Amino acid sequence: MKTTLDLSLKLVTALTLVGVMVSTAQPAAAVDEFGDDNGSVHETAINALAAAGITLGCNPPTNTNYCPNNPVTRAQMATFLVRALDLPLAYDLVVSPGADLQALVNTNGAGTTFLLTSGVYRQQTVYPKDGMVFVGQPGAVMSGARLLTDFVTDGGRWVASNQAQQGGTGGECVDGYSGCVFPEDVFIDGEMLWQVTELADVAPDTWYFDYAADKIYLGQDPAGHVVETSISDRAFSGSTQGVRIRGLTIEKYANKAQLGAIDGWNADGWLVEYNEIRLNHGTGIKFGERFSFIGNHVHHQGQLGVGGKGADVTITGNEISFNNVAGFAMGWEGGGSKFVSTTNLVVTFNSVHDNIGTGLWTDGNNLDTVFAENVSSDNASHGIHHEISYAAEIRDNVLARNGGYGVKVSSAPDVHVVGNLIDDNAQGGVWAQHVDRGSGGQGPYVLENLLVERNEIIMTTGLTGLRQYVGDDSYFTSRNNEFDYNTYELGESGPYYEWMNGQVSATDWVAFGNDVNGTWR
Repeated sequence: MKTTLDLSLKLVTALTLVGVMVSTAQPAAAVDEFGDDNGSVHETAINALAAAGITLGCNPPTNTNYCPNNPVTRAQMATFLVRALDLPLAYDLVVSPGADLQALVNTNGAGTTFLLTSGVYRQQTVYPKDGMVFVGQPGAVMSGARLLTDFVTDGGRWVASNQAQQGGTGGECVDGYSGCVFPEDVFIDGEMLWQVTELADVAPDTWYFDYAADKIYLGQDPAGHVVETSISDRAFSGSTQGVRIRGLTIEKYANKAQLGAIDGWNADGWLVEYNEIRLNHGTGIKFGERFSFIGNHVHHQGQLGVGGKGADVTITGNEISFNNVAGFAMGWEGGGSKFVSTTNLVVTFNSVHDNIGTGLWTDGNNLDTVFAENVSSDNASHGIHHEISYAAEIRDNVLARNGGYGVKVSSAPDVHVVGNLIDDNAQGGVWAQHVDRGSGGQGPYVLENLLVERNEIIMTTGLTGLRQYVGDDSYFTSRNNEFDYNTYELGESGPYYEWMNGQVSATDWVAFGNDVNGTWR
């Protein structure tokens, strides 16, 4: 099973052959979009792909490079193809920066399609009507921030006064830090600065908000730089049905923890596709019932990339990366994603990487979940964690170099872990545990009917196995928890397995009835 496709340059030719330049109905770029493709025979086509919104670049948040020699993940390739093949929309109203988006929503009927032309739409919060569509041309940015331009010096610091904004607080921070709970952020040249909680700690690349005095302090000279501070708390929100949000950059909203910059928690049937969602303080998107979240790039949120609840939710072809940069505790709710109380959640073909926390996490009352064909790698905690939930299919994923387990199953019945490549995760391969966590909508959260089969598990450290914390050995003997037909590649030290609440060798692992048809190499 390969983790990437070596198609970065071939992508241009392939997309051209399927009619990209016609189907996107976008003009070729008039400027050089990227700095690292100069001299390439594909440069003109790459610029056209960028102008069409099919490629966003590879070095967030600036995206000034294309990285033509980098491999392309399966999730990225799926995103390119879906963007390319999707048909153009007809627009009812063309909007330019400076327009009041909510006023336009109020004066137009349900189902209106808005085209947002290129430019920055600052401090806009939209509550759509049913069926409204919002489409961004390349370069259309909805920003929750305003520019800071008036500074005075103060003992080696730079101070902006009259900053009366302060949103609601929330969340749990990493040990020894409390600044994550405040939703306001400061950005210099598009980079989020770290918020310190004492004036004496202000230094370059940090900032301090004296909320009582309405002052923002910087530790570096802002002259010659673009300085912004986040003000508005949401880009889109409401409880409407059938809204579509496409092709926008949504950034720098001062949404507190657990609130989405796209806040569809109480909405139904929204389609959120091909957007770049970045640098928002809380969660990038919170979804509700029957959402589809397709082909988005969600990165550098303060807390969490994607989260939500509801039935019949599809999350496919997205890149979810580098989230939880504001210092939230990973075990609380910081990282790539966290889902609760979903039914028929389908998460496929996503690239989830470099998040400070778990990559893909179902935590609480999730039923009939599918995690398939994702790459979840280089996250600070687990690749996939299915916790206090119910039936799930975890299949054909690549789970590599994560700081926790490749797959962790916690107090959840009827889980099938099959066909995954689980490679070099710090805590081990597939880990199952039972802790008394009570009950949810489908009955007790209990570890039973777990089948772990036909996975390729590479471990140079950590464990694969099962542990129970309730003094009941039936979880090993009669709860139908089974490992078989897996292939293992192990390091030189060990043991690499746990059973009957003790670490065991591969020989003892098989003697207990595990992987009697397994393979070691």
